[in-house]
Amino acid sequence: QQSKNNSLEPIQLQHNSFFNAYGTEYIDFDIVQRREGPMLVDYQKKSLCFIGQNGEQITFAELGFKPCGTAYLRENLIYLYDCDLMKIKIFDIKTHQIADLGLQVTSSAFFIADSTLFYVNRNYMLAKYDLIAKTEICTELKCWTVSGHGDCVAVCNKMRTTVFEEKLGQLFKKKVANGCFEFDAAGVFCNLENDEYIDLSEKEFEVKTGREFKTESLFYTALGATYYKDLVTEERVQKMRDFDKKLGQKNPQQQAIKVKPLSETELFDRALDKADWAYVAKHSNLIKNNVGKVLSKLKDCREQAVYEIVGFQLIHTEECDITMLRQFAEAFVANGRDFGCECKGYATEVKQ
Repeated sequence: QQSKNNSLEPIQLQHNSFFNAYGTEYIDFDIVQRREGPMLVDYQKKSLCFIGQNGEQITFAELGFKPCGTAYLRENLIYLYDCDLMKIKIFDIKTHQIADLGLQVTSSAFFIADSTLFYVNRNYMLAKYDLIAKTEICTELKCWTVSGHGDCVAVCNKMRTTVFEEKLGQLFKKKVANGCFEFDAAGVFCNLENDEYIDLSEKEFEVKTGREFKTESLFYTALGATYYKDLVTEERVQKMRDFDKKLGQKNPQQQAIKVKPLSETELFDRALDKADWAYVAKHSNLIKNNVGKVLSKLKDCREQAVYEIVGFQLIHTEECDITMLRQFAEAFVANGRDFGCECKGYATEVKQ
């Protein structure tokens, strides 16, 4: 449920390590009352989240890796960058499954226009990946970073930036500017080294100077997280929406997607599959109700709280068998040397 109440009132975010996940504006997330605007990638919490009416974070998914850089939604998949492994990954918003896209990339800078993913390859050249045909092509353009919005692609080679219009995967030159410009959610391409910017809402793409309106902190607006909240007026939001709608007619993928949040049990099962024991340890009732499932993976667990809950269950229930007792004992021997007295007591009783 996306609410437009106060959507034009910017809200200061808790830190500056948020990135926008463009295209997620269209997700109809059951139950949650959220502010108008895209989902965010949270580097610190390793998660995807929405922003609620009062500025609170509403977690959509925990990723299990450090994501950084801008993300993009196409169909049911969010494309985002894993900082640790230096890979572009895909996250399915309906199943929460994560996979590696398999591209050899240099940085977190990539951009999706229509069904083409533009990225910087290991030779610092602009490369293209067709999301439908699953094919890669290396262009002859030297590239340090790439960004964009809609069908506008900004390719920077350190010294200058060329803005292209993308049509069916092909690039047509529109503007060349000195310096390295990157797209910001407020609808501008900003020079990374000075106060110049190019306004996407103006057809001439004239380079302007003077960005004294830049803030030190990130703010969440109807267009996403930005350092340029004062640019996000009602008129600009409408212009950007009209721009997106025009593209949406060419690209039917950009239509509202209904997503049901995963149940606690589904999230718990996923945490077990990913060996996210810190998450598992916080859900004592689910551990009690799934002792057999937890025991089958317990050898990989070093969270004392999990052993305490499972151990208590085993010695106070008649529904455990020798296999379950053996699984607990073996896991404890492997991981429980530094656990507390209570936990060691359970282990002793189980062995008897």
